[in-house]
Amino acid sequence: MRWTFARRPLDLPDSLSALAISLETADSLDSGFLGMLPASDIRRWRTKPELEQMDDVTAAQLKAHRDSIDNFDRAILHILAERFKVTGRVGVLKRDAQLPPADLEREQSQIVHLRSLAESLKMNPDFIERIYWLIIEEVTQNHIRLRENPPA
Repeated sequence: MRWTFARRPLDLPDSLSALAISLETADSLDSGFLGMLPASDIRRWRTKPELEQMDDVTAAQLKAHRDSIDNFDRAILHILAERFKVTGRVGVLKRDAQLPPADLEREQSQIVHLRSLAESLKMNPDFIERIYWLIIEEVTQNHIRLRENPPA
């Protein structure tokens, strides 16, 4: 099946058709997470027949690695949930003290620190910075919503 992703044609296996249909019906493929992916990062999709051609050892190793990745993904979500609980409390404090929802000086300081940490961990600091800004954007929007619609 052929779909358009990030304004480029993309061949998807039938198993991904439902995802592609939901993406196609979105207001814009350039919005949200998918819109942030550079077109150069779109990888070639592996089809089910290719996966079936794997030997048992490779398939077992792949499954073990993917299980580990799934565990890390769950851990990341739990950590983010806890982080948002704390930033929610910060938002209440800022609202009550009539402070602005964003603290650009702290955010810039954190960027410097996180980029340095990323480099020491042999990670791409630009990637880490993009993730951090996404988190900060969500936190700031939550603080604005809290200010505009305080709980009763």
